[in-house]
Amino acid sequence: MTGSSGIMGSRLYPALVEDGWEVVGITRGKGSSQGGPGREGAAEVHGEFVNRVCDFADPASMESGIFDGCTHVLHLAAQGSPDASFEDILRSNIISTYHAYEAAKRSGVKRFVLASTNHTQHGDSMVVGGGAGSMDQSRLGGRLMKLSDPPTPDSFYAASKLHNEDIGKMYSRVWKNFEVVSLRIGWVLYDDPTELKDSEFETYLRGMFLSRRDCIGFCKAALTCSIPAEDNGYLCAYALSNNSERVFDLEETIEKLGYSPQDSADDFQWSKNNKAEK
Repeated sequence: MTGSSGIMGSRLYPALVEDGWEVVGITRGKGSSQGGPGREGAAEVHGEFVNRVCDFADPASMESGIFDGCTHVLHLAAQGSPDASFEDILRSNIISTYHAYEAAKRSGVKRFVLASTNHTQHGDSMVVGGGAGSMDQSRLGGRLMKLSDPPTPDSFYAASKLHNEDIGKMYSRVWKNFEVVSLRIGWVLYDDPTELKDSEFETYLRGMFLSRRDCIGFCKAALTCSIPAEDNGYLCAYALSNNSERVFDLEETIEKLGYSPQDSADDFQWSKNNKAEK
């Protein structure tokens, strides 16, 4: 698992160990996770989930066999901010992910799970002029977006994830027995999404909320699901909770991965009129 001390890694590492996986946590060193609105990233750093140190953007720092002995890779490490500069994205997302793919291939890894992002399609649902993290569902005319819809990235960050999806698709077709699953992940930082109630991010979070339980469920499914022969070793799927205000259609994802989200942003009390409360 790359990015094992980050936001997702700190949730997934212990859950996978508890499920019987032998997990090798890899990070580029001590530092702060990127956090998000209302959160300090430093609070998300968990050193106990780190077994190896490697900066995938720097070939000189890489061990030639960083993935030796591993059958699966869960690649979480990345610059995760839609506001990041192209230069940062180039190093942290594009170059580093290429090196991770190459290292995995050399070590005989069978399944590579890429943490992609909902931002690859969010350009169709964002507020015009509002920037990434804004949402206007009315722009979709009442329809839910599907995995087969053309991508509409909202940032350099999103474009880099699309690039990495396509590279993964190429690897899975050119090198047999190298499978890739790309997860277009929602917003996983907040266990209680009402932390952003009445903020500029509320609508976006109500649509993109991914609970801790569903994050673990989707990632486990991505590591273990069967990929039909006609898909040539590559799958793309969403990872977000069953939110009534979501903009993505989860039907195909549930069928492909065999996991149905258990939670929803609707489970929390957003207003006095809501009966649901956690």
